[in-house]
Amino acid sequence: MEVKIFVDVLFIINFIIDYILLSVTSFFAKKSPSIFKMCLASSAGALFSATVFFIKTNPIFTFLCTVLVAFIMIFIAFGTKKTKTLLRDVSIFYLVVISASGVGFALIFSGNSGIFAVNNGVFYANIDAYTLLLIFVVSVTLIHTATGYIKKQKIKSSYLYNVTIEKNGRTVNDTALFDSGNFLTDPISQKSVIIAEWQTVRPLFEESKITETIVNHPEEFLYIGCRRLGDVCGLYAFKPDSVSSDEIDFREQVLVAITETSLDKEGTYRMILPNTSGIQNRQERI
Repeated sequence: MEVKIFVDVLFIINFIIDYILLSVTSFFAKKSPSIFKMCLASSAGALFSATVFFIKTNPIFTFLCTVLVAFIMIFIAFGTKKTKTLLRDVSIFYLVVISASGVGFALIFSGNSGIFAVNNGVFYANIDAYTLLLIFVVSVTLIHTATGYIKKQKIKSSYLYNVTIEKNGRTVNDTALFDSGNFLTDPISQKSVIIAEWQTVRPLFEESKITETIVNHPEEFLYIGCRRLGDVCGLYAFKPDSVSSDEIDFREQVLVAITETSLDKEGTYRMILPNTSGIQNRQERI
C-alpha cells in the first residue's frame, strides 16, 4: 500500500522523537538544558530528517551527515564545548537512539504497513495532528516525571544514614535523613534535636503509646517549641544515652524528639538529623 508523505507531519513526528531522545540523553548525561534549547535542537534534527527523507543518497554519506547533525543537536541542547565531553554526550545520545530504534521497528512490523514508512533512517507515521500532540505531551510528561523522581531519589539517598539510638539498655536502629534546614534546638540546653517517628523509638520504652510514655516518664521528657509554616507547634523530646552511626561522628550530645506523623510518605527514612557542625563536616567529606 502506497503511503502519502506530508512534510509537516514528517517534521512534527521527528521533532517529537528527537525531543524525547534528547530528554533521555540529558538524564543520563546529567544535563539540565532549557526547554528553548531542547526545542531548537529538536527542530534542527527534525529539519534534517524532513530533508533527507526525500533524497536518495549514498548510505555512507547519509550516515556521516547524521553524525554531524547529532553533534550539532547536542551542542545546541547542552552547550557542550569541550571535545571530550561532547564526544561522551553524543555517544550517550547514540546509545539512546539505538535502544529506541528497536521500539520503532517493532511498531512498524507489528502495525499497519500503510501507516508507517522509513527512508534513510528517518521514521514517518501517517498520524493526525491531535494524536501527535497527545503523544508529545504524554511522552514528555512521563519522561520528566520519571527523571525527576529518579533524581530526587538519588539526591535523597546521598543524605541517608544508618543511625542507632540507645536508652535504658535498649537500642533501636533505623535510617535517618540529614536535613540541612533542620536547626531545631532546645532553647535551654542549646542541644540539637533529632526528629524520630514514634514507631522507631517505641522499643526504647515500656509503653506502647506516646501519650502514656510521656505521662509515665515526665522527668525524661521536655517540651520543645517550634514553628511550622507560621504556626506554633511543639514536640516532646528525650535525652538518649547515646546516638551513633558508622557514617557520622556525633561530636555533641543531641536530643530525640518524637512524632506520630510519618516523616516520609515512601518510608525511605524514619528520622531527621539536625544540621550540627559534626554532621555538616561529615557531609562535606562525602
